[in-house]
Amino acid sequence: MATDARKLGHFMPAVQHSYPTEKSFDSEELQSTGITPLLRIERGRVKNPEVFGNLSLSYGFFKIATNQATYLVAKDKGVTLGAIGFTIDNIDKKIKVIELIEFDDEVKGFLLAKLDKLAIEKYGTHYIEIDVSAYSPQMQKTLDRLGFIPVAYCPSMVFRGVERLDVIRMAKLNIPPDTKDVKLTDNCLDMFKLIMKDLEIKKIGMEITEITRQSDIFQGLSEGELSQLAHICRMVSYPAGETICREGECGSEIFVLAEGEASVLAGGNNKKRAKIGKIGQGEIFGEMAIIEDLPRTATLITDKDSKLVVLEKFELENLMNKNCHLGKVVMKNIALGLSRKLRRSKTTSKDLKSTQKNLIH
Repeated sequence: MATDARKLGHFMPAVQHSYPTEKSFDSEELQSTGITPLLRIERGRVKNPEVFGNLSLSYGFFKIATNQATYLVAKDKGVTLGAIGFTIDNIDKKIKVIELIEFDDEVKGFLLAKLDKLAIEKYGTHYIEIDVSAYSPQMQKTLDRLGFIPVAYCPSMVFRGVERLDVIRMAKLNIPPDTKDVKLTDNCLDMFKLIMKDLEIKKIGMEITEITRQSDIFQGLSEGELSQLAHICRMVSYPAGETICREGECGSEIFVLAEGEASVLAGGNNKKRAKIGKIGQGEIFGEMAIIEDLPRTATLITDKDSKLVVLEKFELENLMNKNCHLGKVVMKNIALGLSRKLRRSKTTSKDLKSTQKNLIH
């Protein structure tokens, strides 16, 4: 029933976009007894179902009866636009999505992102699972962007009319997994290792997304674009006193400081160079490499143990060429950053001249 997760890549082509999650709607939570307006919305329930609630690998092939369901309802000016239905297991700290009803893709993306946020902030759940159609790459990519990974592929597990549809279970852990006491058969071990590796990669990707979101040159990018950016970044650790890059070197990497602190030095060799600034958490260094192929103008050295997000110039340029909006936003933000630095340098120069003049008089 459950097969190698790598086979799921067939259902998630790189060219397929995820559902937008940026638009905001009013929302409220209702128990299943108060959702009469949702019965009029066919899409998502009848015409285009992408989420199925009757499949539960935890309790056997099918679980027809569910516990009391909660629905997160999206509204706009009082009009009901859709809802996501789910059950909460307070003992296992688990949420299972059972239904998604909506008018359009923006409502769908909003509901998924909203529930993902509430799962941690309100319900304190450790685990979320959702069974989605294997023929809906947009749904799979949306969940992938929210931090879910595919954990099982279940062929012909859902009946719809005269069809038997394939289903993919996608899951997300909100806490670090504790696997030290887990005992597995040899047949399960390979799948276990594969899934745990994917969880670790996903965790790092979510961290990178959060860090890039705070960086000035990536301001204005959508969640989907930040996710694309995270896929071409890597996280690197540097001990205190480590040189990250040197003045005079040709640079092809851009750095975003995720944790720690670093000093910016300039002026040639070790004896002559002076400290001209500091880099704090979320700040970027080396972005001029995107604009011109010139040697580095300063040296960057860590003041304490640090983590940096590293982005290769050619990887970013490829992404900017593929996504014109992302490229436009990044270049605009670089120009704004240079403008701010120029104004600060002029102000500093004026203050210095004024101070010198006062000292003379």
